[in-house]
Amino acid sequence: MREPSKINFDALRNAIYHTARRNYYDFLNRFMSLLVVAAGAGAVADFERFFASPALLAFVATMAGLFQLVFDFGGKARTHEFLQRRFYELTAEIAQAEKPTPSKIRDWEAALKRLYAEEPPPMRAMDAIAYNAAAESLGSDKAKRIYVTSWQSFNRYWWEFNGADFPYVSDVKAKGASPSA
Repeated sequence: MREPSKINFDALRNAIYHTARRNYYDFLNRFMSLLVVAAGAGAVADFERFFASPALLAFVATMAGLFQLVFDFGGKARTHEFLQRRFYELTAEIAQAEKPTPSKIRDWEAALKRLYAEEPPPMRAMDAIAYNAAAESLGSDKAKRIYVTSWQSFNRYWWEFNGADFPYVSDVKAKGASPSA
């Protein structure tokens, strides 16, 4: 049986992760809506003399609308919002317990595992960044943080990085590299 602090850490890490994913998908959804409205209005209002041809603007509006329809950024944002809220509720329940019983700790661990079952496949670089944010918020030693390269950080929203190595900062330092995490 794990300690409540470790269950809390995992719940907090996941809440931070899903907050970042929700924010990303909300941004994409709003940006695609902006493109649809602006390009569609531009095509209708015949703005080609200022910006581009109506055909190009209509193409941009159509493609942005297709991206929204096919990839469902708003739906993905709501999924991550739901998971974010559930993970934060679990951290609140853990924080509220004065002296947790072994039974209560098992309940929290089971709740955490049920939430894992509802998650979409993880973006591992984003998860490593969320791990570091949770560790920082709980006052963990910087050497126990996960090293994330600039490339991994830049591509964290759209590249899964399955099979990539995410060593601890202390291990990177021991090999003589200069960690930026």
